[in-house]
Amino acid sequence: PVTRAPEAQPAMQAFATKRYSILSALFVLTAAQTSCGEKSGDEVGKDPRVPISFVPAQPSVPSNSGPQYSNPVGGTPASNETPKSNEAPQPTTPGGENQPTGPATPIAPPRPVLTVAINDLHNSNGNFCISIFASADGFPDSAEKAIVAECFAVSENSFQVQIQNLPPGTYAIAGWHDENKDKKLNYNIFGIPKEGLAFSENGKPRLTPPPGPPAFETISFAFGSEDKVTQMKTSYLLELL
Repeated sequence: PVTRAPEAQPAMQAFATKRYSILSALFVLTAAQTSCGEKSGDEVGKDPRVPISFVPAQPSVPSNSGPQYSNPVGGTPASNETPKSNEAPQPTTPGGENQPTGPATPIAPPRPVLTVAINDLHNSNGNFCISIFASADGFPDSAEKAIVAECFAVSENSFQVQIQNLPPGTYAIAGWHDENKDKKLNYNIFGIPKEGLAFSENGKPRLTPPPGPPAFETISFAFGSEDKVTQMKTSYLLELL
């Protein structure tokens, strides 16, 4: 079962409103802050979050073909060989006829996987933190209402994370690049974030009045019976102004 991330260790504590003036123009930005860290031995097993796996970024694939990876997490490399049957031979009667057997045990189909592709980081330093929201309620400033809240160590400028066991629904994702691992979003002297922000479906922060994060409806996506890939392009606001 999927549960909300504990308040004791949210990956995004708040999107706090900051005001600053540049060339006499007032700009309001909503920014994220995090509190991610190592779990102690006593905490292991007490945090029933959605299982999350980290995988390097793969070449992009057409949107109509679904996610394809040469070696997906928890899977095996693709192969053109016809799989061998694992069914045991059925016992036969002396006359050579198969003996009747009971009904086969149904096998549950694998649950779809949500792949979050995070792109265009300035560097491979620090962590990248995401929060996944199942509704506009709490988005993006209430981490306790996020269905998933987690930070990942960054090793490449573009990478992917896979979310397993996510129930069907409509989701939106907010993320940011914690380059120095200080668990908070860093600003310059004008109050402008120096670290990158990213949103699902390549959403961008609004720079026109009223400035701030994109609305839930503009970056949300449906997740249901099939695998889904959502792209998150990292934006650095100092470059957008």
